[in-house]
Amino acid sequence: MTAVDTDSKNKYGQTLTQEAVTVEDSIVPTLAEITVDGEDVTDVKAIEEEVVLTFEEDINPDKVSLVSFEVAGYNVTAVDVTDNVITLTVARKAGSTLAATPKVGTKVTQKATVKDANGNSLTGLSAEVAVSNADVTPPIITNVVIGGTTDEEVTAQDTLTFTFSEATDKPALTDSSFATGLKTLVLANNGSATWNAAGTELVVVLGDNPTITADDTINFVAADTVEDLAGNDFGTEIIFTVPTLVGSDF
Repeated sequence: MTAVDTDSKNKYGQTLTQEAVTVEDSIVPTLAEITVDGEDVTDVKAIEEEVVLTFEEDINPDKVSLVSFEVAGYNVTAVDVTDNVITLTVARKAGSTLAATPKVGTKVTQKATVKDANGNSLTGLSAEVAVSNADVTPPIITNVVIGGTTDEEVTAQDTLTFTFSEATDKPALTDSSFATGLKTLVLANNGSATWNAAGTELVVVLGDNPTITADDTINFVAADTVEDLAGNDFGTEIIFTVPTLVGSDF
């Protein structure tokens, strides 16, 4: 310690001195907090294809790398440090059905030591995405059109055209993709299920001798359910109930 003069004097007119004290930051960096729905949560946001971690103090950019953090279900492809903010650019792992933008609850785990601007080390951080602009709305069917029928039954080569509310992943569909009870669409026998280029319209052509009749229901089985481009499942709810048909309806 070093003695320094002050502006104070004692009763004898002598200038008082005091020892200089050096204050050092030895506090480990922590994530800042934000309030979401009335609760305080760590400031971890997912914006498009980036996960943004905001700390209480500046981070040393030389102590952050591609392997510093792991984002569950994603590869970290780039990292940026600006003052107290670490931005991880992420991409879905091969074969993943996750959305391009990590959703709320996605785990972020520290895998290597990070240091703040004063050299304090942070290890073992585990957090979750608290705010995300990811699309979490599943697609729905907005319209169904029956074509080709001129009698009282749905018969061979009739078409069912399903319009979806948004673009889908256009999965390949077969007879086993549809749950119809003991009834069949017989797509494998001169039938088909094809998507338009945008993935918003599915045209099902019934094959020879389909057995579905009025009041039968059709839905997707879980293994082949349709998803939108953000990875939201359409689900297995009923997509169509065969109506009672009469010739004058077509």
